[in-house]
Amino acid sequence: MRSKDEEMQQQKLKLERVEKERNELRLNTDRLESRIAELLAELADERGTSESATQLLETETSERLRLEKDLKELQIKFEVLKKQLESQEMEVMEARIMKTSELNGELNDDDDDAAGGMAVWVLA
Repeated sequence: MRSKDEEMQQQKLKLERVEKERNELRLNTDRLESRIAELLAELADERGTSESATQLLETETSERLRLEKDLKELQIKFEVLKKQLESQEMEVMEARIMKTSELNGELNDDDDDAAGGMAVWVLA
């Protein structure tokens, strides 16, 4: 009977050890599951941040491309207007030269009569 009591005592000790190990494993499992949940939450936050950053970058990129296109169009328009301005300035100068020549011609005719046939040049 004594041997049965000893064997039972050993089995109880063994059972206590196994239960203790099982409880420790459950505790570790709970800790690990908690850590996994934290990491999944962080991952979800990072994904959200990443998606927001991606959308912002795509918006900025499309805006930059649109602005570059607008800039090119405006540069072309500027060059066209610049050439038109130069052309108009040339026309104005030519008109002034012609007007000056006409005025000088009229004045010279009057001066020739007044100066007795001598040509007098007047600059306007």
